[in-house]
Amino acid sequence: MDIFALGLNHKTTSLALRERVGIAERDLPQALDELRQLPGLSEGLLLSTCNRVEVYGATESNGQAPADEIVAWLERHFNIGPDERSALKLYCIESGDAARHLFRVVSGMDSMVLGETEIFGQV
Repeated sequence: MDIFALGLNHKTTSLALRERVGIAERDLPQALDELRQLPGLSEGLLLSTCNRVEVYGATESNGQAPADEIVAWLERHFNIGPDERSALKLYCIESGDAARHLFRVVSGMDSMVLGETEIFGQV
């Protein structure tokens, strides 16, 4: 089993598009249920804040993140057209780098305001 993080944030995607793909707290359980049904995803966590939308997950033994399936889900869920897909500027981080990324997010090191603590409670 391997872990990954796939997402977009304030460094990669415009504010207008981040606002569009943000998921309200009340909608997170249903969105996560939909994600967990994707092939190749054995575990999942969905993080949606004003500055990022990230899917953290665990894959089966092949170790490959189901990135194409997650991107397709994002496009369907948020009605992202083919011409807008490149504007999402998604990143996919795998293995130990994904864990390191999550620690940087939680600690506020990967934030618009360096060291902010609100993200800790959101995660």
